[in-house]
Amino acid sequence: MTSVKPPSYNSHKAVWVSAPSKHEAPFSRLHYEIQEFAEFIASSKEEMSQRRQIISKLADIVHSKWPSAQVIPYGSFSTGLALSFRFFQSFILSFLPLTLLSLCSDLDFVIMGVSALQQPLQPLFDLASGLTQSGLFDKLDVITTAKIPLIKTVHKASGIACDIVFGVQTGLQSCDLTKEYLKKYPELKPLTLFLKYYLYRRGLNSSYTGGLSSYQTLLLLVNHLQLNEDQASIHRDLGNTLINFLEFYGIQFDYEKFGIRIRGGGSYFEKSEKNWVNPHQRRALCIEDPHNSDHDLGRTVFEIETIRQHFEQSYLLLTSAVQSGRAKLLQEILPVDTTYCKYIRSMMVEIPNCSGKDSFRGPSNKKRYRDRAQHSKHRYRKSSVPKKEQEISQKA
Repeated sequence: MTSVKPPSYNSHKAVWVSAPSKHEAPFSRLHYEIQEFAEFIASSKEEMSQRRQIISKLADIVHSKWPSAQVIPYGSFSTGLALSFRFFQSFILSFLPLTLLSLCSDLDFVIMGVSALQQPLQPLFDLASGLTQSGLFDKLDVITTAKIPLIKTVHKASGIACDIVFGVQTGLQSCDLTKEYLKKYPELKPLTLFLKYYLYRRGLNSSYTGGLSSYQTLLLLVNHLQLNEDQASIHRDLGNTLINFLEFYGIQFDYEKFGIRIRGGGSYFEKSEKNWVNPHQRRALCIEDPHNSDHDLGRTVFEIETIRQHFEQSYLLLTSAVQSGRAKLLQEILPVDTTYCKYIRSMMVEIPNCSGKDSFRGPSNKKRYRDRAQHSKHRYRKSSVPKKEQEISQKA
């Protein structure tokens, strides 16, 4: 096998940029760079096909126990907002930092039509047994103490994480609403994909650790687009929209006084009206649930001040890059070793299929991967502010 020399760390072009930009205006370049980044990080047709195979195999296991049950996927797979897992296939999982694996979008399922009134948790254990016996899933965990009991597992052949719940409608409702807004605002998909990766690189993309989940991020974007519809949506510039978003939620928005509402075309409300003022975190983020006005979706985002600081510093950095006409714009606010990602991508020939027969081919020198993985792991620490952002902030 021909070895591929890893590129140097001073690559002149972002890995997601397919060709030198033909646009001279900085905002036009930023607009098209966001588009190219979204296409680069989104799941490919092959990856979506692989996920459908996993859904089919899970459905076979479920129907063997409950023939009339429905297996319904929801979340990023159903909305088209799943991130690519091409970097994280089984051959290299053991060489990459574990934190990188959280980037790969998992699969969420709800199983409908299973009745268990007397023993509501029994279907979880019955399905867990079936998953184990199939030999297709690994790292299985039945979590009964969560607000919504679920099964967490990993598909062996692909390494894709799966979350399975029974009879819960809320995820399906959120999925339908997301699809509705994606259709209404064409710019919502590329901006959401970018911000998902942006938050991931800062360790702030999970509501379980106080960050912004994908759905919370999307609702912030929807609210911003709703209240800035002075331009026709189809002609809205992605670069301007991203910069305005970072400025608004990083500098202008009063987290202490107001909450965010999506219903009715978008608005803000005073937190005191709903008694949503948190005395321990007065600047907490509040997002009214579009399906339940008494439910605060933002209550889990206890790292909102850290997120706000990143938004502010990224606004300053990106604005400076645009005004000075720099060639690499998104790289100014993405603390990502793009050459490392490019090297990984160049080594990947095929995605492993779901049969378990691994068609992936990679480098023979595994130590080289471990060294680079460790470099990446220590270079970008969780919730750390990139050095360039700190410099811009200090100058400002």
